[in-house]
Amino acid sequence: MKSISDDGTTITPDPFSDTSLESKALVMKRVSGHGMCLRTIPEMYHGDEDVVEQAVQNMGCALEFASPELKDNRRIVCTALSGGEGNALEHASDTLRGDEQVVLFAIENDMDGVALKFASPTLKNDRNVVTSAVVKDGLSLRYASAALRDDVDVALEALKQTTRASAFVSTRLLADVDFTTHLVSERPLALEIVSPEIKSNIDVVMKAVAVNGKALFYASREVTKNESVALKSIESYEFSYSFVAPSLKSNRDFILRAVQVNGNVLRYVRREFKKDKTIVLSAVRNKGRAILFADITLGEDRDIVLAAVKQDGSSLEYASESFLYDKEVVLEAVNQFPDVFFYIRHPLRDDVDIIMAAVRKDGSIVNFIPKAMCNDRDIMLTAVKTYGSGIRHAPPVLKADLEVVMEAIKNDGEALAYADDDLKAKTDVVHAAVESNGMAFDHALGAVTLDQTLLFEAIVNTSHTEYNIPVMKSWVSRVYFPRHIVDYAHFLIDHDINEIGDDPEIYDVTSKTRKRLEAEQEGLVDGLGVIARHLAKKPRLAAEIEELVADINTPKGLVAKGHLDAYKNEFV
Repeated sequence: MKSISDDGTTITPDPFSDTSLESKALVMKRVSGHGMCLRTIPEMYHGDEDVVEQAVQNMGCALEFASPELKDNRRIVCTALSGGEGNALEHASDTLRGDEQVVLFAIENDMDGVALKFASPTLKNDRNVVTSAVVKDGLSLRYASAALRDDVDVALEALKQTTRASAFVSTRLLADVDFTTHLVSERPLALEIVSPEIKSNIDVVMKAVAVNGKALFYASREVTKNESVALKSIESYEFSYSFVAPSLKSNRDFILRAVQVNGNVLRYVRREFKKDKTIVLSAVRNKGRAILFADITLGEDRDIVLAAVKQDGSSLEYASESFLYDKEVVLEAVNQFPDVFFYIRHPLRDDVDIIMAAVRKDGSIVNFIPKAMCNDRDIMLTAVKTYGSGIRHAPPVLKADLEVVMEAIKNDGEALAYADDDLKAKTDVVHAAVESNGMAFDHALGAVTLDQTLLFEAIVNTSHTEYNIPVMKSWVSRVYFPRHIVDYAHFLIDHDINEIGDDPEIYDVTSKTRKRLEAEQEGLVDGLGVIARHLAKKPRLAAEIEELVADINTPKGLVAKGHLDAYKNEFV
């Protein structure tokens, strides 16, 4: 609203000159959008708790423009610190910057690791406060007092977070044997930041390389000449051989010991050592695939190839092709790594011993063996122990073999699908199958499909997925609603009973069927109760079962539904 002054000029009032609630609401809106607007609003609002709290909640550093009284307000200051701006502590009162609880709150929420910088000198010398800061951000050590930067525990905590904190650790600690030993035991690569004297200390370096062989890179030249240190480093990190002193790299005895602790070192040794059978043999006994780094002539040495495949069957891939026809070599390789079977050559792919060795380790290999070999009972029996569904490749006679089928379903209950029909109707066979996988009940045949005990066992051992629920529903329907009864019940519903009631023969069938239906419903009352008890923790399936009786409106059907509701209320 504009007004006219005495001299006739138009005056536009300052919206903030009004101290009404409307003006405060406008101020609140501004500071909620950008906390630093607190700097430009009228001074009168710098002491308003609501306005300042809204501002610092949006931007912690807006605390700078609050009144001295609010800078000393614990709630306002903590609100400013809660957003992760540790430097907001700079604008708190001296009293709160010296308050341990406030400073710890600032450190806990600080996202930049600077909160300790603005704590009081007393708290910068407080072990608890400084430890909390360096655990959150190791570089916070730069703001600690000189005394705590020389403190073993505080310095260790900082260096655990980042070795860059070494710039703020006292030089005395970085040259202290006990301190550095403890440090490199937890952070081996911290060997980089210790004093030159420590880098020459064999015991400290040994501690570091025992954890991470890469630490040898930071050891002094003299230490890299030490065989024990070099071997310990190579054991965990083969490439650390590159950091070993040249004098050791030309020492055959050292090379022999090196490949014994890490065969892959063979990759980095001089060519003359790659031709040395003793060295290469030691290397492949440790790492079979190191045969890849041996001289090509030794890749054709049977002793070396045999030693390599015993350690790692997959190393057969790097041997001379002639060994793919060597039964002893191939058998050793398959025993160690069954997938070798996929790149061996005929006639060994048809060899009973090799196939047996392969399926013993991995039954799924039976998917790739010649069909004739699937007729071998011993091979099939061995395969299904680790790969039950492999029985699908068996001939009919083995699918009817009780021992073979039982082994298969112990591994995978659904292997019952491939068994002979006579076995699918045997209670003990189906029981073993559903014990392994409840869905095997779907493959059962004959009277066992109506067995309540097997039904419950199957439901308990079946995962209740969206796909499985309808299948289980069909099982329950089959057990408690035999198909001929359901069909006839529908027939009675669809036809007027009076129209066929005069026919004695039909009436007799109807009467008998009615009685049978009533008997089934009597059983249903008990059966649904048992199911509800078994499915106390299966509400989804209980709901599915309820649908089975939803359309039965006979007196006994209503009783059945009532029982189910009662059990559901009690157990589900």
